[in-house]
Amino acid sequence: MITILQVTAGLALLILGRRLFWLALAALGFVAGMTYASDFLPGQSEGTALLIGLAAGVLGALLAIFLQKIAIGAAGFLAGGYLVLGLMRLIDAEPSALGFVVGGVVGLILIYPLFDWGLIILSSLAGALILVQTLGAARAVSTIVFGVAFIFGLIIQSSLHRRRRKSPAQPSPQV
Repeated sequence: MITILQVTAGLALLILGRRLFWLALAALGFVAGMTYASDFLPGQSEGTALLIGLAAGVLGALLAIFLQKIAIGAAGFLAGGYLVLGLMRLIDAEPSALGFVVGGVVGLILIYPLFDWGLIILSSLAGALILVQTLGAARAVSTIVFGVAFIFGLIIQSSLHRRRRKSPAQPSPQV
């Protein structure tokens, strides 16, 4: 069941990260919470990791809906931190809390001035990474899948973003 949730979160981030910001933040919170529980609270049951992930996901969605500015910062921080942990695993380095914080700060710094493109890039990267980690394939296969999924996410999200910006303004209703 957790694998299905992770794949769903990865695909949601990959395809709809910018368009459905609240969903992207919920997915990032879920995956970051599960990753945190697994990496930094060893010996916890799968159920505990799932509960921590779900709680972080709900918190992320609520932040996105009610406190958008804080949610934008949280999205950048979570995506950046999660990406660093995932990349550390890909190169066989030991994930660390410091790595998560450094990645989080970089994500936080990048997200505000480059919100649209930052969110597209970060959500595509995070979605691709979630999918690769869920596959658990060999490094060479994982690298190829990561690259293809990332590019796919960029293309889909940038296409949706351009289409949304080019759509004509709706005429105002006549009174």
